[in-house]
Amino acid sequence: MTRAAKAFYGASPWHLVALLGCFAVAGYAVTRVLDDPLALVMLAWFVGAVIGHDLILFPVYALADLSLAGVLRAGKAPARVPPVNHIRIPVLATALTFVLFFPGIIRQGSETYAAATGLTQEPFLARWLVLVGVMFATSGLVYAIRVRVAHAPDRRSLALARDRVRDGERVLVVSAVPGSEPDAVGTADALYYRDVDGHWARAGWEELSTVYEEAVRNLLVVEGFPGGEIGRVTLEPAETSRLADLARTQIAASLISTQAVDLTGDVRALISASRRAADGHLVWHVQLNGPDAPTEHRDALVDDAITRMATDLGLAEPRTTSGHPEHDGGGDRA
Repeated sequence: MTRAAKAFYGASPWHLVALLGCFAVAGYAVTRVLDDPLALVMLAWFVGAVIGHDLILFPVYALADLSLAGVLRAGKAPARVPPVNHIRIPVLATALTFVLFFPGIIRQGSETYAAATGLTQEPFLARWLVLVGVMFATSGLVYAIRVRVAHAPDRRSLALARDRVRDGERVLVVSAVPGSEPDAVGTADALYYRDVDGHWARAGWEELSTVYEEAVRNLLVVEGFPGGEIGRVTLEPAETSRLADLARTQIAASLISTQAVDLTGDVRALISASRRAADGHLVWHVQLNGPDAPTEHRDALVDDAITRMATDLGLAEPRTTSGHPEHDGGGDRA
């Protein structure tokens, strides 16, 4: 019956009860003023107030409220503690107190007020401004407390995350149920995650080639370069989208270039150069396609291809497997 009544009426039955109560009080007030000589004046003020509010004030403050909500929401993820009500409430209270006391605030009828009370209206404006300041300050203090309480679990997860990463690495994303042990951590230098055995593993962004989300199962898949130490890793983090966005950004920032090179007539190599974020060190990744060549001959061809590619890109000469000397700023081949 409750659901049927709500569907018919459009709101909870308690809303209807409260509304009928308001009409009853208003009806009682009307019976008290029917014989008053100023009843018509009161009616005129009432009608004027309805017109002034519904046709003028309501559209103005409704538009202002929509604009405020739009500004706070523009380009941002939903806040855990929305600030909009902490602005609405003191603004509404400011407007209501001004409406109640505006004759005193603007010193209207000062002579009549002085004759009736023996006082002046001078303190009204200053005290109203103090009241407005107190209301906004109180609202801001309550908002700050709510934000701190709401983010307390995040701070605990962040503290736990810092224990899992190398010293000096800046934590950017912590994937964790608030207040619990992280399931993955993204820093400026690497991705930290739990492997199949539940142990923490580290993959530098320069070691990764691809990241994508499987939205249906809420999974994050990261892949290393073919032949590298990092294969295909499937994660189920709490912060899938944020972690994926960070991974895409950092992988793109570390990757310098990828080129396909013909080594021999039937052997091709896909060579990628990545820069390690921590120290700028170069890492070269090589994927061979075609018949296997003798190791010594194949390595020499790959080293020559890497050296040519480094020269074309203006990079330092890499450290290779065929006897080239090591240079500062060079790189390792994977």
